[in-house]
Amino acid sequence: MDHILQESQAWLEQFQASKRAELLRLRSELSALESRRSDLTERVSADNTDRGSQAELNRTDSEIEVIKELIAQVRHEVRDTIIAKRQEMADLLNTHIEGLKESVAKMRAEKERIRTEEMPSLERRREELHERLKALDAEILQHSGEINELNRITIESEDLEFE
Repeated sequence: MDHILQESQAWLEQFQASKRAELLRLRSELSALESRRSDLTERVSADNTDRGSQAELNRTDSEIEVIKELIAQVRHEVRDTIIAKRQEMADLLNTHIEGLKESVAKMRAEKERIRTEEMPSLERRREELHERLKALDAEILQHSGEINELNRITIESEDLEFE
């Protein structure tokens, strides 16, 4: 999960860097055009009859508007892309969180089942086995006693002589 988020974050940073460079280039073009427009405006102000300068001023104004529109488009693209990518990352993160929550809920349910069902059952079985051990010890002791008693018995018989 971390790897996917890191990749998305890296892509987003690369995208932003690329768009910053594009905006810097467009602003530089805009600045050059505005400087040119300033010069042309001075020329046209000095001589209203200079039709060539007036036409060039109009073309420059049009180019400035085009650059401003491009800058606005890039800004909107960046904003929309950042919002979409962040939402994608948030959705991915939320999906992973929900999966983890489900996993935790299942583990808690299993833990509760073990604690409330299996452990008591095993405890009863352990007690039964402990009681069986006691019973076997008692039987072993009883049989061992009988063996000892029987070992002390001697069978006596008179010698019978056969003639």
